[in-house]
Amino acid sequence: MAQQDDLFHTAPPSGPVIDSEMPDCLNVIRGLPDGGQAWIVQLQPVTLFQSDGTACFLSQIDLERPCFPVWVGPAAPASVTLKPGPIVNYIADPDLCVGALSAASDLVRQVPRPCFNHPDRIAATSRDQVSAALQGIPGVAAPRIVRCRPDRIDDIQAAITDAGVDYPVLVRAVGSQRGRTLARIDRPDDARAFMACLATGAELYICPFVDFAGADGLYRKHRVAMIGGEPFLNSLVTGAHWNVHASSRIWNDATIAEERTAVDGFAAGLGARLGPRLEEIHRRLGLDYFGIDFAMAADGSMLVFEANAVMDFLRPGTLEPDIWAQSGRAIKAALLALLDRPERWVEAGRAARP
Repeated sequence: MAQQDDLFHTAPPSGPVIDSEMPDCLNVIRGLPDGGQAWIVQLQPVTLFQSDGTACFLSQIDLERPCFPVWVGPAAPASVTLKPGPIVNYIADPDLCVGALSAASDLVRQVPRPCFNHPDRIAATSRDQVSAALQGIPGVAAPRIVRCRPDRIDDIQAAITDAGVDYPVLVRAVGSQRGRTLARIDRPDDARAFMACLATGAELYICPFVDFAGADGLYRKHRVAMIGGEPFLNSLVTGAHWNVHASSRIWNDATIAEERTAVDGFAAGLGARLGPRLEEIHRRLGLDYFGIDFAMAADGSMLVFEANAVMDFLRPGTLEPDIWAQSGRAIKAALLALLDRPERWVEAGRAARP
């Protein structure tokens, strides 16, 4: 990545300036969240800006091609400089980064180059939009998600009623991840749960709760990384509670054996069974790099919780034994190969289309 002094470049208002004084690189579109918050990470000899709402893979892989940061949106200059080479959109959250994504879309439309994870596609990956996009895929269950901005408890109750959603329901703040604001409301008269949702002061997502406990009463959540349309099982987490996260993972001889079997046999087993479904999800979302969190229901359907480009697949493992290390290496290799082949990107031919 670039030195801190290289982050911002002014240019005439007519559009981006193309600087041809360096070899082909990846022009990485970066953008702050709408609130403008970021933090600085000093990794000698470079200074990195990090913020919520972006991807994270570039700091986790060893690219041979240099990267050139192009900042858009809040706190960025009105016009920018691009270097020779394709574009990588690094803005990943459509809820937190509305302004940056809009600016990124404007920029990409002016430059006829391949774009990795096109900002228009990212903008369509809010939870409610993904739920709508996945409706009707055979073998895929994507519970309908509604969005509202309540001022009173009655507003939440009305949104649930208008959507025809039966209790229990799950409610979370728009833009939150890792279940931080997730609440389950079991009854229309559960005032305490409604008040907890209002306390966030935020726009809300609401969807029906679907019980996905297995025959043993445990909950299992799969995460698949989609790299250029190819699926890789990134994790299988088993927990005693429906809000399954790595921090609540049950880690014993039985689950270790189950996870090892899952990752070793994914290509010939679950991956093969889900192949047509994953292919259709990839086609509908149109992203080069994203993840899907889901559970396998008792009837064999794929219960999708979320699908987006914010997920982190390359974080170093902390489990002993680290049975997912091989999967991580495969994901990294596939991503490096994809970034090196812009002609394979979903939107590679976008500029050639009317």
